[in-house]
Amino acid sequence: MQINHNVRAMVTQHALFQNNNAMTKSLEKLSTGIKINRAQDDAAGLAMSEQMRTQIRGLGKAKQNAQDGQAALQIAEGGLQEISNLMQRQRELANQAANDTLTATERKYLNDEFQSLTKEVKRIAESTDYNGKNVLIYDPDEDKSFGATKLPTFTLEQIKDDMASLLERYFGGNLTGGFSTLSSYAGVTAVNTAIKNINTAVANIGGVVTTDNAQAKMNAVLTAASGTFKGDTIKIDTAKSTELGISAVLSSSDLDTVRKINSFVQEASRLQALYTAASATSPTAASLFAAVVSDTSFQARTTITFSPLEEVTTRIQTALSAVSKDNDMDVIFGKSASEQMKKDINTILNIDVSKLNKEAVGVGNMAKVLAWQRDLKDLQDIYRSKGTAGYAASDILHVGPNYTRGLGGAESNELKVNYAAVDVRGLGLNGLSIDNQKGASKAIDQLDKVIKVVSGNRASIGTYINRLDYTVNNIANLEFNTQDAESRIRDTNFAQETTNFTRNQIMVQASTSMLAQANSLPQSVLGLLG
Repeated sequence: MQINHNVRAMVTQHALFQNNNAMTKSLEKLSTGIKINRAQDDAAGLAMSEQMRTQIRGLGKAKQNAQDGQAALQIAEGGLQEISNLMQRQRELANQAANDTLTATERKYLNDEFQSLTKEVKRIAESTDYNGKNVLIYDPDEDKSFGATKLPTFTLEQIKDDMASLLERYFGGNLTGGFSTLSSYAGVTAVNTAIKNINTAVANIGGVVTTDNAQAKMNAVLTAASGTFKGDTIKIDTAKSTELGISAVLSSSDLDTVRKINSFVQEASRLQALYTAASATSPTAASLFAAVVSDTSFQARTTITFSPLEEVTTRIQTALSAVSKDNDMDVIFGKSASEQMKKDINTILNIDVSKLNKEAVGVGNMAKVLAWQRDLKDLQDIYRSKGTAGYAASDILHVGPNYTRGLGGAESNELKVNYAAVDVRGLGLNGLSIDNQKGASKAIDQLDKVIKVVSGNRASIGTYINRLDYTVNNIANLEFNTQDAESRIRDTNFAQETTNFTRNQIMVQASTSMLAQANSLPQSVLGLLG
């Protein structure tokens, strides 16, 4: 018998340590509900579980992404539904206006509603957005547009159509006889000469204007007009008659004709400038901007006191002068535009001319502001025409848990959503007019085409929404099945673990009792010494 080293106690003590450690792990598993609390519990199981957790969390966000995509598409489809209703009404009006039993007066009333509906189509398209991104209008800035693809370039062809419609709308045939009463008054000779030149140019059109010959015919009319007007408007007004030496009061019909010509020259000159800039082989941003907002016209007037427009103009022109890359107007309309630049643009575009004080501002300056707004919007159209037709600035829904991993790679985790943009000008609605039989017939044909585009968009969007329903269902299946697999690896099996805990508890109690017995064994040596 030895007393210096109690080996029996040492063996029992180690057994107690092991049993106590096993019971501690059982308590941990039962209290946390997790079988693998640290890598040492199951190294391979932990690695598998963590990978599954990554997939599970990724699937959760993928499902949310798909549902967000459905929400955006439903907003787009709702906007298209109203646009489709508007276009159907426009087609009804065009059908009615195409009937020659109507007079010019009745067609004018129909055309008033027709033009109002076109404006509403444009308004709906420009205001239908999700999370600040428009879902019906294409924009090269990915932060401003989703899903809508760029239409085939309209900058040249559509301007030709606009020119053709402009001639037809203002002149129909020509202006011959429009100024029959103006013949003997002093200072009227120059005006009459200009009108005669325009009459001749318009008469030479022969009543047929197509997208192929519109440019040449427009050149002839503008050349005739600018020969006398020098690009300015005809200033015939009883209050300003001395400017042309007109001493007599003109009849209301004569003044109406003058106003018609003035409006025509202003609009035609703007379209001509756009066409010239767009026809350039490689137009710079500065040349495009100068084409629609010239240095002479885009200036503040001292009588306009509602906004520092001159400062706004200076900022825009300064930004353009810093542009070195052709066709790059990002510094004004794109992501490169500063917050101040955005405010400057809005300063002009948000002016409500109808609420200005005519006496304080001046009718001429009010017209200038309207021209600035129109020209800036045209420049935005040119900016939006950048890029490849059929391309959307942003159109990806990330509906997978991964990106490049897996058999399908990135394509298996992404869904591209795109459809044609609803651009009033690009779709050919901007230049339509039904104030005559020919225009109404043209409108019917064009509306048929546009309605097909809108209906095709709705069909595509409906297909995407249905597909996303299946995508969400599939993701949900993957999510809870992967969660179930991860649970089997990592979660505690309480039935098994309570059995282990009970056994370990008994073993700890037994080890404790045996350690007490082992510690008392050396005391038996005292009997030998007694």
